[in-house]
Amino acid sequence: MNRRTVLRSTAALGTVGTAGCLDAFREHFQGSLRRPVPVRIFSEADRAFNVRLEAYDSRTDRQTYDEAYTVRPDERVNAPRLDAVAQRFRVTRFGGDGADDLVETGRITEETNLVAIRIYDDDLTLEISEREGEGTTNDTADGSTNDTADGTTGE
Repeated sequence: MNRRTVLRSTAALGTVGTAGCLDAFREHFQGSLRRPVPVRIFSEADRAFNVRLEAYDSRTDRQTYDEAYTVRPDERVNAPRLDAVAQRFRVTRFGGDGADDLVETGRITEETNLVAIRIYDDDLTLEISEREGEGTTNDTADGSTNDTADGTTGE
């Protein structure tokens, strides 16, 4: 057996051996890549509040995100990132000490690039920013939209 035969056999066996693996690899990454979406929590309250963040897949209603935090006054929390896929997002601020629980909901899409949550003593806001063309569109929980060219919220 000469050197060329050995090299040919090795190359053929390597190609045949990875053929099934490549199909599984393609299936796993089929579709578009999911961009991570940063989730930021800002507290402008005078006391600590417990907050729960949840996301559910829009098609299957399967829970895709579940995080809980105790946010102290003037604290900023960088929560784990969300996938930029079609999801329903919900924030619950638990009142405690007789205060009311507050809930805000929104939609995450493939175009979402930031989720910002602001906690106040008597309010909770959810801002979901989406990239569109040159500027950024910020959808607030009350349904209003702010368009800016520099990516700020326009506040």
